[in-house]
Amino acid sequence: MTTGIDVMEGKSCDSEQVLEQVRQICREVIEPEVEQVCAEGRYHESGIRALAQAGIFGVTIASQYGGLGLGSVESSRIIEEVSRVCPSTATMLSVHTSLTSYLIEQWAREDIRHKYLPRLATGEWIGAYSLTEPRSGSDAAGLGCRAERVEGGWRIEGTKNFVTSGDVADVLILFARTSESPSKPSRGISAFLVETGWEGFTAGKAETKMGLSASHCIETAYDGLLVPEENLLGEIDRGFGVAMAGLDGGRIGIASQALGIARSALDSMLDAVRSEPRLLASQEVEWALAESATAIEASRLLVRQAAEMRDQGVGHSRASSMAKFHSSRTANEVVRMAMSEVFESAGLVGTRIERIFRDARIVELYEGTSEIQKMVIARNLLREETE
Repeated sequence: MTTGIDVMEGKSCDSEQVLEQVRQICREVIEPEVEQVCAEGRYHESGIRALAQAGIFGVTIASQYGGLGLGSVESSRIIEEVSRVCPSTATMLSVHTSLTSYLIEQWAREDIRHKYLPRLATGEWIGAYSLTEPRSGSDAAGLGCRAERVEGGWRIEGTKNFVTSGDVADVLILFARTSESPSKPSRGISAFLVETGWEGFTAGKAETKMGLSASHCIETAYDGLLVPEENLLGEIDRGFGVAMAGLDGGRIGIASQALGIARSALDSMLDAVRSEPRLLASQEVEWALAESATAIEASRLLVRQAAEMRDQGVGHSRASSMAKFHSSRTANEVVRMAMSEVFESAGLVGTRIERIFRDARIVELYEGTSEIQKMVIARNLLREETE
């Protein structure tokens, strides 16, 4: 299959050309197999391979490390396009770019960047992010995974869960407790760069999820795993800030994913209305289309604003949370309207809109629930009032 310009070997990294190539990959490679891979609960290997060959896994990685050197705006647009056809594949891509690659580029030593980023840029290696634990979800500062200092590095003991791509990842960002700070638990957490091939790492089986079936969430165990000193990201005991910096970008990625899901539901509504004359005469259907399109455009403005702020290097925690909160709500509302106003067979397993419905639910939950986003927004507002 010809995928247009070859970004990795070609001379151009023009963002519009890259985006058009992504659309072509989505149309010609990903979409024809998406329902089958989701039904079977397996990765969309041909789609992942095509995106990797086009350099998309290195979209935000600087050119000096083999990436395309584009920004969060371009990455957001790419995640939206991929999510429009396969949100599961977009999940892997978003975590790989917004969390793993970004944190390595921002917080790792220069020699570590040169060691890992080129492989991540080509998609030869897949990245993951390991923060959540069985007893610490939204309360990330309550994590119990521990890192003990030993000669030459750190020994890791503990368990993590819901690690996206944890069964195929080659490297992940792991957060572990390096000291006790009862008055401020977040102060004693550090960030480490871990290779999954190291002794002491174990990936469990994939969780059976309601949606995003072609993306796997894995429980990972660390049994005396040794991490070299140089694989510490940032300062010791200050890893919580690294985690939150990653999530600020990750939330832009999930907001972009929600946009793509909402667009997919709207596309399905439009196709159904155009092919069914009786629906054209329904005012309720007209209202559903109008409300959906308006909400999607409003969400897109919030997402682009957050991405632009990230590219400009300014604080964007509130903007990212607003984008994720609004876009994830929009995705679920648009899907709901599609199911109630247009599709009589919406509840049947195996229909496209039923799969979209299941995929949409997660965007209000992971990388911070909607309740967490409202908390972040409110606290930012209150902080502004006191400054």
